[in-house]
Amino acid sequence: MVLKPAHDQTEQRPKDYKQLLTSILDATADGILVGHSDGSFSFANRRFAEMWRIPEDVLETKDRGQLHKVILGQLKDPEAFMRDLERLYRSTEKYFDTVEFKDGRLLERYSEPLYTDGEISGRVWSFRDVTRQKQSEAALRESEARFRQLAEMLPETIFEIDKHGTLTYANQKAFEHFNYNQTDFEQGLNAFDMIVPEERDKARENVRRILNGEDLGLVEYRALRKDGSIFPAMFHSTPIMKHGKPVGLRGFIIDIAKQKEAEQEKSRLEGQLAQAQRMEAIGTLAGGIAHDFNNILGAIMGYTELSLLDTPDSSPARSSLNQVLKAVNRAKDVVNQILAFSRQTKEADQPIRIGPVIKEALKLLRATLPATIEIRQRIEKESGTIVIDPSQIHQVIMNLCTNAAHAMRETGGVLEVKLEALDLAPKESGAVEDLPPGPYAKMTVSDTGHGFPPEIKRHIFDPYFTTKEKGVGTGLGLSVVYGIVQGHGGAIEVVSESGKGTTFEIYLPQAEAAIEEKVEPTKPLPLGTEHVLFVDDEEALVEIGKKMLERLGYQVTTRTSPREALEAFQAHPGAFDLVITDQTMPGMTGERLARRLMQIRSDIPVILCSGFSEVMDENRARAAGIRAYVMKPLIMSDMAKTIRRVLDEAQE
Repeated sequence: MVLKPAHDQTEQRPKDYKQLLTSILDATADGILVGHSDGSFSFANRRFAEMWRIPEDVLETKDRGQLHKVILGQLKDPEAFMRDLERLYRSTEKYFDTVEFKDGRLLERYSEPLYTDGEISGRVWSFRDVTRQKQSEAALRESEARFRQLAEMLPETIFEIDKHGTLTYANQKAFEHFNYNQTDFEQGLNAFDMIVPEERDKARENVRRILNGEDLGLVEYRALRKDGSIFPAMFHSTPIMKHGKPVGLRGFIIDIAKQKEAEQEKSRLEGQLAQAQRMEAIGTLAGGIAHDFNNILGAIMGYTELSLLDTPDSSPARSSLNQVLKAVNRAKDVVNQILAFSRQTKEADQPIRIGPVIKEALKLLRATLPATIEIRQRIEKESGTIVIDPSQIHQVIMNLCTNAAHAMRETGGVLEVKLEALDLAPKESGAVEDLPPGPYAKMTVSDTGHGFPPEIKRHIFDPYFTTKEKGVGTGLGLSVVYGIVQGHGGAIEVVSESGKGTTFEIYLPQAEAAIEEKVEPTKPLPLGTEHVLFVDDEEALVEIGKKMLERLGYQVTTRTSPREALEAFQAHPGAFDLVITDQTMPGMTGERLARRLMQIRSDIPVILCSGFSEVMDENRARAAGIRAYVMKPLIMSDMAKTIRRVLDEAQE
């Protein structure tokens, strides 16, 4: 059997060819219609009938009237449809548009002219149902609009970039955060330009890694605004995939400047807490030093005073002993300054002449500074009276002078402190932070150190600001000085220049009332014959206390243990007229001993002595029923007066 070519078969069977063509057209997804200029139609495939819901009888009879009626009845705008038909059947143009149905369906319509013997005889129409496609496109546009709106609402920067870093999308916050505008974006803004230059290579490498599939999470960069300002930011991005390949990145940027500030503030607070704990430890240490040192001073002072009583006025030793006594008093003042500096003792504001306080502070400072720093002082005696806590003046001097010494630690130099009275006139006062006119004490602290530039000067009084290396200083010294001066109605000015030293000028208003100098005439020491129980855990102090009291005429019983003293008193409670006890002793404090003694005999007078105590002061001693509170070291003249006063009051 010999097969003939298909075209030969088709030519021999035209009916089969027509059937084949019909089958092919019925198999397409598009609706096909062949219409003629007179309104009739010669062919419509099955898909056309389904799209337009044409009844079979209309197709079989090719009733054009019924066909038009069915078609027009479904359209949203049938009149426009008919106008197009009338025009197109007379035209040679190819035509494409969309037809909308009343039920919401959408058909794309395409047609070309149909020619017979070279003349237009009709048109071939092709219809494609694009309802789902258009709905999907509309849903996609709606989704894009919704997510774009969300991106614009977010408080952080949202961005998309291509492989080269060029921004292809940025939300409005991006422009606000980085100070760029839409024109910059349209001109091809590059994301790498929004990072400081020294971190751009790192950023490019990270982009490469992310495009290769690595998840880097949040990465911190120093972001760069258009105006050149810098802020810390966290970047996070993921690849943009197209046809399975990365074409760029999308992500977000979080400004963490406030977070950094919060972390710094936390660090500052932790540092402040650590500083407070260090100061507490220093205070405890200072208290222990004061207690032990006062005991030593007590022995030296007591024996010196006793030696003076036994030394004739004509003896050369008397002058030496007076110098020893003077040195002991000086040491006592140093201990008080240490306690004041560590804030273990706090005096109330009072009218004082600050010159002596400044001198004491400089003496204390001299021992801590290297010999390469020369201290000069010019303290006017008549510098006026200031109402202030003496320890605060001490703190001002120590803080300013310590800073000055630090500025000269390598090269040495001159530290000069001046104090003078000054009467500010109205015109002059305006130049000193608008101080009101009147009398002031002006204190000047200057050094010949390295100084500092103007940009540093703006911040020197800020808490925690320091130019010292890490671990040296807390950044609180000058802010404390500023707070003390401002809190007392004063002002502070700074003059400094790099390489030429620094000068601080402090103005404090003088008090209206002057301090009256009280000169008491020398009187003989008051004596007595009463029986005194003297208690101290230091044997040297017990011995000197016994000798001092016996020289004053008293009968003395001594004990070095509070429990032994309690036992002695319990055995003969009526034998004693007065008890003098130390506060800090092993086994029992002086306050507790006093309470136990007064439980045995309520009228027994007690004098409490202390070199340092965190839990005891004069007010608490009086509240406990103690008649007097005396700070060590014990001065013989002061003790004689205190003992006599307490005994006389007890007899009233």
